[in-house]
Amino acid sequence: MRICTRYTVTSVLKTGIAVTLLSAFMMLGVDLFRNLDTYVTYNVTAWRVFILTIMYSPQAILFTIGPSFLFAVTYFLSMLHANNEIIAILNSSIKYTDIIKPIIITGAAISVFFFVFSETVSIPMTSNKQAMYEAVTTGKDQKENSYNVSISDMT
Repeated sequence: MRICTRYTVTSVLKTGIAVTLLSAFMMLGVDLFRNLDTYVTYNVTAWRVFILTIMYSPQAILFTIGPSFLFAVTYFLSMLHANNEIIAILNSSIKYTDIIKPIIITGAAISVFFFVFSETVSIPMTSNKQAMYEAVTTGKDQKENSYNVSISDMT
């Protein structure tokens, strides 16, 4: 039974972590390209752009961790059925609920991790990123004020 539990947990965790990291990396790219116009407008250095993009990574991980582990569980269970491993497991007198229990416990542990990570890392990092972003965009010399001209007719 321990082997089956270990196989279930490691398979779900490996797939879930890999998909989370890949999805978070894609979200970092989306954040970079979303803010690229602002970075170019304010002549932000490449190092500061890199730091601002990396500071988005905890938020990206939080956005992707739920769907990633949902995919991991679905993938694991479908591969059990596709490779006929479920037949061998059920024929060895292991109940289907014994396969699902470690997945539920792993999901509960990931939920606790999600909450702790959000409170200790993501929220402070997001506020630091926002402060740095505002310092970059408003701390520069605003030469774009030529657009803020109003014309009035004095007749």
